[in-house]
Amino acid sequence: MPLRTRGVGLTTGANAGCDESNKRIEQNAQLVGYQNLFFNYLQAKQETEALKVLDEAARQPRTDAEFLIALADLYGTFVLQAPSKKDLVRSKAVAILNRAEKLNPTNPSLRLRMAESFNQAGESARAAQVYLDLLKNLPDLPFLKE
Repeated sequence: MPLRTRGVGLTTGANAGCDESNKRIEQNAQLVGYQNLFFNYLQAKQETEALKVLDEAARQPRTDAEFLIALADLYGTFVLQAPSKKDLVRSKAVAILNRAEKLNPTNPSLRLRMAESFNQAGESARAAQVYLDLLKNLPDLPFLKE
């Protein structure tokens, strides 16, 4: 069951944003609804609620690699706003990235984002392996050699 929030403590405009995000989340588990709600809570300095939104998105059963990698990026954004929760949040991001990796995404730019997200989550060895696999399988991609 999706989060049902009213955006307690948010301004009227932010409250409307929460309502719209809740509608999107209910209609389908698209990341944009979770993303909007997450940023509304972050802007309102409601870190606990923002993290709950990401955790709910992480529990969605039928997601693709793009959804999961973007979600891991949002966990990375959360760490920048709440550095004291770095270890907890990074472990969640790694778990999400592991799920994405199991889906074996073939899109090179998506795999590159996955590698960058592993690196951001402190998993430099995993990131390096994804980078090396990309170089091995697609050596002519210009953005990989940079």
